[in-house]
Amino acid sequence: MTLALTFDNLKTEVSTTLGIPFSDASVDRAVNRGLRQFYVPEPLPGERVSHRWSFLKTEETLTTHAATTTATITIPSDDTDRVNFTSGSLLTTDALSISHLTLVNSGTTTKHLVGTVADSTTLDLAEAAGFTGTGISCTVHYNGTYALPATFAGIEGTIAYDSFFGTDPQRSDMTIEVTDITRLRDKFQYLDDRDDKPLAAAVFTTGAGSTSSATGTGYRLQIYPIPDAVYRLRYQMINEPDLLDSGSEVPLGGALHAETILASCLSIAEQSIFPNSPHRYREAFIARLRASVELDRSAYTTENLGYNGDPSDHKFTDANFKRILRRPDVSVSVNGTQY
Repeated sequence: MTLALTFDNLKTEVSTTLGIPFSDASVDRAVNRGLRQFYVPEPLPGERVSHRWSFLKTEETLTTHAATTTATITIPSDDTDRVNFTSGSLLTTDALSISHLTLVNSGTTTKHLVGTVADSTTLDLAEAAGFTGTGISCTVHYNGTYALPATFAGIEGTIAYDSFFGTDPQRSDMTIEVTDITRLRDKFQYLDDRDDKPLAAAVFTTGAGSTSSATGTGYRLQIYPIPDAVYRLRYQMINEPDLLDSGSEVPLGGALHAETILASCLSIAEQSIFPNSPHRYREAFIARLRASVELDRSAYTTENLGYNGDPSDHKFTDANFKRILRRPDVSVSVNGTQY
């Protein structure tokens, strides 16, 4: 038995407390709005930013692929924009991850954009190739972008290499900076080598045609430079909660935050259905929110923030990240702790 409130439990509490029929559509609206308010609360009094719940964050991985791949293709005479791979295959079926194709036909090299991808060995060009034939040499160029999960709502912190996967970036503490997409595009303008080990990344939204009222906003990750090999990367993702559409489903947060979730739903119901109610559910929600935020912070905040010392005599720095690293020859150990 759990103390967490299910979707039906929340509806029952709102219905009973405010005297509204359980089947009334306003009850569902109040619960859904209450959940949205709880997941993204306003800043608490005296604070500048709203709290980010730890239970909305998950550790995710992303596996990159090489920047190019070569193959032999056929372009049929009855479908001059169709490309069939006779040897080799695509490294991804995500058309938005492909920059272009380079085709060599009878000694002539041409570049072509991709329209759609059917599978790993079949795709359609954005325009007809202008020639047909078999045994055509093809190089697929990828653009270093990757689709992010449908529930993606942000990245917290930096992106790191997953050393357990065998990735070796040649730097023991190498991380990938998450920056703005415009800054990343500027970096690409001065890139000597098109592909290399990832150093930075940026999130951007997909354009028209990739988003709709049915699917919502889509997100992609651009990596700089374009990865030159397979790397598995780890990052902490902020998730967008799913809509509760079953009476037995439990909101994220569980039993520990159940009363705060209920208070949020009651405050919305009071605001939208009984704006002149004397029960002051809004004030109750703020009080409960403060308690939940404090609980969440204390449960997931470390007690040790790491070594604190004067680095002025440490001359070893990482040129790529402009930060000071501790030198092993000037450190000491006391009771097993290195300083």
